[in-house]
Amino acid sequence: MGYPSDKIFVIYAVEVPICDLKPDPDKLKNKRMWSDGHSAIGSSLADSFIYGGGARVRGTIWPYQISVYGYFDRSYHRIEPPVSPAPPPPSRP
Repeated sequence: MGYPSDKIFVIYAVEVPICDLKPDPDKLKNKRMWSDGHSAIGSSLADSFIYGGGARVRGTIWPYQISVYGYFDRSYHRIEPPVSPAPPPPSRP
């Protein structure tokens, strides 16, 4: 979603082994700083997904790990792919 003014968004899926995921300390720190003080936010991978909305990836994401998840309009409704979709990512080496 690099161009917010576009009418069509392409969302990509990235397949990464769970052992390569790690918590995002910056998002968790910001969430702790701006929280109401009633929630106990830890530093685990689960907290990173629940409160931060994602995680960091250890290592390299290779092109074969990326695939098109879908095409969406500005209201995030799934739409049919445009006439000339982006080429598929290269196959595994």
